[in-house]
Amino acid sequence: MKLTVFTPSYNRGRELKNLYNSLINQNLDDNYKHEFEWLIIDDGSTDNTGEIVEKLIKQHEININYQYKSNGGKHTAHNYAVDLATGDFFLICDSDDVLTQDAIQTVFDTISDIQADEKVAGMVGYRHLQAEDGSFDNMQIKFPENATNVKLNDMFDVTGVFDTTQIYRTNVLKKFKFPEYKEERFFPENWCWRSIDKQYWVRVIPVVLETGKYQMDGYSIGSASHVAAPNKNPNANADYAYLYYETMHGLIKRIGYYGKYKAFQRHGQQTKHKENVLLNILSVPFQHYFENKYFK
Repeated sequence: MKLTVFTPSYNRGRELKNLYNSLINQNLDDNYKHEFEWLIIDDGSTDNTGEIVEKLIKQHEININYQYKSNGGKHTAHNYAVDLATGDFFLICDSDDVLTQDAIQTVFDTISDIQADEKVAGMVGYRHLQAEDGSFDNMQIKFPENATNVKLNDMFDVTGVFDTTQIYRTNVLKKFKFPEYKEERFFPENWCWRSIDKQYWVRVIPVVLETGKYQMDGYSIGSASHVAAPNKNPNANADYAYLYYETMHGLIKRIGYYGKYKAFQRHGQQTKHKENVLLNILSVPFQHYFENKYFK
């Protein structure tokens, strides 16, 4: 079994060296050292990302596949990577994150446990957030005690575990690629995980696999504003609404999700939004969903 470590990047060349160092310093059994690739999808960067990666490739420490594409948003980079991946499993690691020293070995060990169970689509472990003082605090309730296989989003709804590292079978991700719409450069990542949840389980890895920080202009900080803005990404919001708000129970969970996300944002000293953002997040996807579904 092979593993693809996928990193989407947009003007993050300065951050990639840290992730590279974490990859070349993995505590790996000899038989796994050449069984993973680092797949970097450059989503139209205008900085020197390409030059930086080229220097890393020339060091010949690990297998690096660097691909440049026109800017289309993180979800389009994800789709492109899924098509290019040579690994049987696909680990998502953002450009401002690093893997813990035993992360890849832990993933390979878990792959051995789940590969024969086709109902398990992948695995999920902790991702810790770096605070301003350099300490790490994921500000999360722990995974359910003695949990083995879970539904990722149900686990979040119940426990509040928000920030995780996901590893999925590549062939499963190919079945759940993000829709792409012209001029829309954002699609909620949770759409993919929630779609997979409908058919599969994920295996819990109750250890920290990844540590990271959030950039002020990054995806995680800006995602709430993308969802809340009435004129941004209407088709993506409609697709997400259709998946999420299938029942009133889904709406209630969404309200709880928003509260947890805002607490998470405050903890990371992320951006503040207008007071009416909650109404926007709840109403805008509904608006586009009903317009598209019933008023064509």
